[in-house]
Amino acid sequence: MNRQKHMKNTDNVARPTREMQTGRMRLGVLIFIIFLLVILLFVSFIWKSSAVSEPGKVKMITSDSTSVFLTLPKTSAATGSAVSTAKTLLLTSATRSPTSPVSAESSPGPANVASAVPAAVKPVPIPHACQQAGWYVQLGAFGKVTMAEQLLQEVDKVGVKACVGTLSVNHLFRVLVGPQSSKNEAGSAATGIGKKSGQKGAYPQYWATQ
Repeated sequence: MNRQKHMKNTDNVARPTREMQTGRMRLGVLIFIIFLLVILLFVSFIWKSSAVSEPGKVKMITSDSTSVFLTLPKTSAATGSAVSTAKTLLLTSATRSPTSPVSAESSPGPANVASAVPAAVKPVPIPHACQQAGWYVQLGAFGKVTMAEQLLQEVDKVGVKACVGTLSVNHLFRVLVGPQSSKNEAGSAATGIGKKSGQKGAYPQYWATQ
């Protein structure tokens, strides 16, 4: 009887001891978890502060346990400047009217275009121009129509009727006598006409209107 009472008393004493040990273990685990959370919070705070202080760098850990920092392009500033520039352009285009004096001055008018194009060369009027195409006897060729007219008047005084014509080759003013029926006839007549007019260099020349 006494032994049974002693065993009951022992069990009653052992139960609170086990419960206290279990409670202490739970409390220790809880404290350890809280300690880990505090460490994680501290590490994350340090990492965030370093990332904010150096936003353009990213830390990379290579295989040989060395740290490499990569400098990233600062796109935020460029994006902000691009947005501000686009807003400025939109405001400028919206406020500028189609009939503003700036656009009117910048666009070239018809007068400016006309002045940029060179004026066409007017043909020099020829008083005694040749009219019929054919083979002629050429007495001379000059760069000025006045000199050709002077020779024409000189040969006219000796009875040689001539005219003035130009060709597309060099646009010289040529004093011509004719037309003759053919090149051979013009060549035969060149000697006699040259002697009569005093122009020894007379020779056959074909002429036609341009």
